[in-house]
Amino acid sequence: NCVSKLYFDVGATRKAEKYALKVLDLCESNEQRYNVRSNLGKLYNNLNEPLKSLFYTKQNLSIDPNNPDTRLEMLFSYFLNGEKDKAEKILRDLQRMEDLSERHRNIINFNAGTYDMEAGHFLKGLAGFLLNVQKLDLWFNNAPLPFKQWTGGVYPGKTLIMHMAGSGYGDELISIRWMDTARELGFNPIYHNYRKELYPFFRSNGYQCLDDLKDASEDSFWCFIMQSPLWFQMTPEKVLRENYLKASNMARQRWAWMRKDNNKLRVGLRNIGNLKNNKLLYRHIELEEFMTSVHQTFEGYNVEYYSLQKGDGEAEMAALPDIISVSDQLTTFDDTFAMMENLDYVVTTCTSVLHAAAITGTKTIGLVPIAAYFTYLSPKTEGRPDNTSIWYGNNFRFFRQVKPKNWSLPLQQAQNYIRQDLKLTHEK
Repeated sequence: NCVSKLYFDVGATRKAEKYALKVLDLCESNEQRYNVRSNLGKLYNNLNEPLKSLFYTKQNLSIDPNNPDTRLEMLFSYFLNGEKDKAEKILRDLQRMEDLSERHRNIINFNAGTYDMEAGHFLKGLAGFLLNVQKLDLWFNNAPLPFKQWTGGVYPGKTLIMHMAGSGYGDELISIRWMDTARELGFNPIYHNYRKELYPFFRSNGYQCLDDLKDASEDSFWCFIMQSPLWFQMTPEKVLRENYLKASNMARQRWAWMRKDNNKLRVGLRNIGNLKNNKLLYRHIELEEFMTSVHQTFEGYNVEYYSLQKGDGEAEMAALPDIISVSDQLTTFDDTFAMMENLDYVVTTCTSVLHAAAITGTKTIGLVPIAAYFTYLSPKTEGRPDNTSIWYGNNFRFFRQVKPKNWSLPLQQAQNYIRQDLKLTHEK
């Protein structure tokens, strides 16, 4: 069982499964079986196989019906399986329990963020995600900066170091917008990240970036930039920022060749991200299924397909006969933005490409999983079209799974939307 847990911790999930199932047959006591079933419940949810997880958690729950870890695992299984009502019932029951540990309470509040945001409680839902993610040490590098932490209030002229902690490129692209809000309130905002790959691109768009904390004034404030909308007390109506990141003129010139034939539709494609990130198990669409849907969608139109794959999946997509692969030329986000500005559509799963494309103003179709990110949980605003997000403009649509590992419905919905848009905006 220990070997199984170690394989799970290093991401070798199928080996973890093999050892856990083997040891389950060797157990000599109910306590041993309970522990192994607990590990199997976590494992199968991690593999995006919630029904298998439920098989084991239900057995454990029949033995110890009030165990919060088991109930939380069951909650996650129901949520991953698209049974959100069942998941919410468990969540609300857990919220009423009094003798919970701080860790359990933080996990419950994190899960409640989904329901609060979709019920229209924007800041409460966002806080559920972003404050409890930090407490649970899931996304954030929690090391504080050596300055006074800012959690609200307006101080014109004050330097505010807006720190990104431990998240991906997509989070950086989403969050840099809050620099504009800080500037509008009179702060002198400076972006900081220990990973500096996006610094040149951000600087070219007018955002100050801090290379070394020693260069900042001692009386500066700092905050986690992802949490800053909480301290700005943002409303859903103020979240939207459009075209706040643009390619440089030099990059645009490098990619001007794409517009040599204005009679063609140009479509950028991405079906998977970095597989080392196990969250992408939920966001992976098999290439054959993805391309079949894409070909059906654009059937009858004069189309050029461009691969936006980098790393995992890059070679497989590039090998397709009708794909133009430019991945080796996408060495910076400046190039990525310049290239995508020349596309008519981007069709992608939930990776940084989705956020980049949405920001450029290119028509962006996002295929997102059941366990969706907070940018797809925005409350309805009167007059806003279906499948839109308050975080992006009218160029963006997302279509969400209802069953794990089953992309047929969101692919069909995306296809219907694009076909209708093509009728309105393009002639065959």
